[in-house]
Amino acid sequence: MKLAELERQRISLTALIGEENDRHKKQMDNLSKDLAETNRLIAASADGLDLDALKIAESVLEVRGSYDKAGNDRAFALQKAVDDLANGAAALKRTYFGTKSYAHWHGQFVECSYGMAPSHGSVIFSIGIRRSELGRDLSESEIEASLYYLRNLQRIQAASVQTAA
Repeated sequence: MKLAELERQRISLTALIGEENDRHKKQMDNLSKDLAETNRLIAASADGLDLDALKIAESVLEVRGSYDKAGNDRAFALQKAVDDLANGAAALKRTYFGTKSYAHWHGQFVECSYGMAPSHGSVIFSIGIRRSELGRDLSESEIEASLYYLRNLQRIQAASVQTAA
């Protein structure tokens, strides 16, 4: 066997090993993500939360950030989202509600259009509708599940933190 053939074989085998490692890493990442989600649902169920409502709400709602760390106006932002959902989610179809951190204000209420941010500070907590769901009306069951989710947000997030630890 000639040296050039051996070098080509080495290059080919190295590339195959790299591809296999990448595939394996991706598969392990997916399995780890699935395991974390399963553990989260087990913890939520053990805490007495309605898993069906959680799954429905999480398919239409997007909650970013920790409610516990959302600052002074967090309850106001949550109540605005609850009130809007109870009335058909007209505002949530256009904007999200949340809190921002700016200078010496931590947790100041903010309402922004999707894809936008406040002109000062950065959003630390938000409640909105998933982008994939914005072009339609939410069903009654989705609204009910979303209201349940928001009313139990602290318990849901605590169950998530518990499983991550």
